[in-house]
Amino acid sequence: MLAYLAVPFTLFLVPLAIYLTSLGNRRFARVHAATALSLSLATLLYTVCIVIVGGVLALDSATVGTVAAILLLVLLWGGILVVVIRAAAAAARGGMYQLPRCCG
Repeated sequence: MLAYLAVPFTLFLVPLAIYLTSLGNRRFARVHAATALSLSLATLLYTVCIVIVGGVLALDSATVGTVAAILLLVLLWGGILVVVIRAAAAAARGGMYQLPRCCG
């Protein structure tokens, strides 16, 4: 559960540390840490993409680029918070959580 709750604050550092230290018979913690690590790396990539889109839009108009980037970042982080809460709740119940996919 700690791996999920640390994603918004530390991105991939805490999930990576939990994943690397949960060797051996702690499969439950390792699976959840791997899921949190995947979520945090995807979040980092989406954030970089949003900054690039905002930068490209700012070449035309700084206001449009800034507003678009802020709006997209708020939507991204709102969605990430929902996923983190659902995943942490599943981990607290002792269940597994699979990240949502957009296609397939």
